Amino acid sequence: MAFSTSQKEKIYSPKHFAMSLGRVASTQYLTGLTVPYTTLFLTTMVGIPAAVYGTINTVNTIIGVLLIPIVAFLLQRLKLPWGKARSFMYISGLIGCIFIVLLFTDVGMANGMAKYIVYGVFLVCMHSFYNPASSACYVLFANMAESTDERADASAVQVQCANVYKVVMSAVMVPIITTFAAVTGSEKLGYTGYAIVAAAIIYLFFVIFANAGRPYDPSDKDIRNGMVSKAPPIAAKQEGAKVPVVELVRSLFTVGPLSLISSKLLRDMANFCIGGMVAFYYTYVAQNLAMMGVYLSISAIVCMLGAFACPVINKFIGPKKTYLLGTALHGCAVLLAYFLGQNAYLFTALLCVVQFGYGLAGALETGLYADAVDYTILKRGTNTRPFLMTCLTVPGKVSSMASPAVLGFGLAFIGFDKTNVTEAAAAGIRGLLSGLPGILIVVAFVLFLLFPVTKEKLQALREEKARQ
Repeated sequence: MAFSTSQKEKIYSPKHFAMSLGRVASTQYLTGLTVPYTTLFLTTMVGIPAAVYGTINTVNTIIGVLLIPIVAFLLQRLKLPWGKARSFMYISGLIGCIFIVLLFTDVGMANGMAKYIVYGVFLVCMHSFYNPASSACYVLFANMAESTDERADASAVQVQCANVYKVVMSAVMVPIITTFAAVTGSEKLGYTGYAIVAAAIIYLFFVIFANAGRPYDPSDKDIRNGMVSKAPPIAAKQEGAKVPVVELVRSLFTVGPLSLISSKLLRDMANFCIGGMVAFYYTYVAQNLAMMGVYLSISAIVCMLGAFACPVINKFIGPKKTYLLGTALHGCAVLLAYFLGQNAYLFTALLCVVQFGYGLAGALETGLYADAVDYTILKRGTNTRPFLMTCLTVPGKVSSMASPAVLGFGLAFIGFDKTNVTEAAAAGIRGLLSGLPGILIVVAFVLFLLFPVTKEKLQALREEKARQ
């Protein structure tokens, strides 16, 4: 019997909106709090020295990267009370949100090693519990989206909603902080109040997504009571909990998952480089900080437009070609910005095109990766979906750790000195902002050309396995 859904899911359906809340919950801590409020609160309100905070953050990032395979293994193997993925969202998500609040609470300790350790533990624990819940969202996404078309639509809606949420929260964050500060008479408690609101929203979104996903990730009790999983069927010789560790690793290093993860890693690193160098460009090259504000506002809107354009373009050319188109726009615009970057206005316009391409391709990543995971499972005959879907968190972690180091060494290499910015240093800033990202995007484009999965191939493979 061919794999199909009984009824095509509308792109803006309640189901897709519930999935989008999961995306918001799983990603928006990073944009809503970490940049810049965690740094601001801990270094100014709490008084942790910048160098100490940098060390704490570096250790936290390294631990986060090291925990990814452990989280992936646990999601693959554990059977918890409320379903494989949903249990992590309920339990780990709650604990992570509690640590978000603790991280934004002044414990009243004097500066010293004990205080630094306490906040270091808060930060590490927050990420260590928040990330498994975030990873579980990817696993549940693959279960809930039932076809290549639906995955492309749901992935795009997720990114659209995440961008809308980001815009809304950007507008209300400061008023929330100032309101709590005015009511409590303490600026520190203003940040704590905001953290409580943000953590409550994040956990609420986790719960809504997990509840919506119950038919697709039923618990053993649900199954005993007659609930049949609606997750896309996987013709695998081994159940997920019984797959050997060696097979888990081998399944990751197959062309489908690896090509998309590699491409996403390079695209994310390129965007981190752009974000990290924009202030340098407008301060020391264009010498127009007001234009930076214009760029940041317009680029956020343009990136959102890319996500909204994705379903329309995907309808005509399919997800793989749409992703390649977005990556090509991303790469071409950033390389043109390098070669034509002497004109600040043209440079800014091209960087906005970069963000459109980034938003267009990024809106498809989760859906494409879910298809690659299913393709790998069907080819290899082992159900490694929880493990592989968790590995989609690798690019974000690695790029956030590697990009600052690349930029730091890059600034040293070009001889940057803020008191005397030479023409060579200005050209070097443009190189780090656009030349280096351009190279990364070109490589990302080439790597994704290796991506073997198309809608037709996956459908044919599903039908073949169903006949067997």
